[in-house]
Amino acid sequence: MTCFWTGVVSALTHEDLALLGNPPTNDLPAFIRRLQELAPTAEFNIRWQSALLSEKEIQEQKEAIRDYIVGNIGHGHWTSACDPFLCLLADILQVKIDFRYMNHRIVFETTKTSRKTLQFAASNSHFVRTC
Repeated sequence: MTCFWTGVVSALTHEDLALLGNPPTNDLPAFIRRLQELAPTAEFNIRWQSALLSEKEIQEQKEAIRDYIVGNIGHGHWTSACDPFLCLLADILQVKIDFRYMNHRIVFETTKTSRKTLQFAASNSHFVRTC
């Protein structure tokens, strides 16, 4: 079950992919490994639910991305409320991410001028791009 990764990749344009170093979108493990390579130097200059991440939270995000087991993507992605990969993408791509989890709206937003908004939704068992 790779719905998280399929949803994320389907939302990205050629410009987005260039900002990520043009990772392959037809090879999800390679795509994830590219994000893992980018995470250590990312600044995580984002607001999550209107609040800046603390240094401790940034360190935890980087550790979660580093320790992510790419080989387990077929078993699903445990998307968290402050998901480290969504935080990373909001920072590197300089975007706002509007994520709807059941009846809850969760917003990840770059502190810089946002290039666009990516929209996703999830239930307790599925993740999709919404536009």
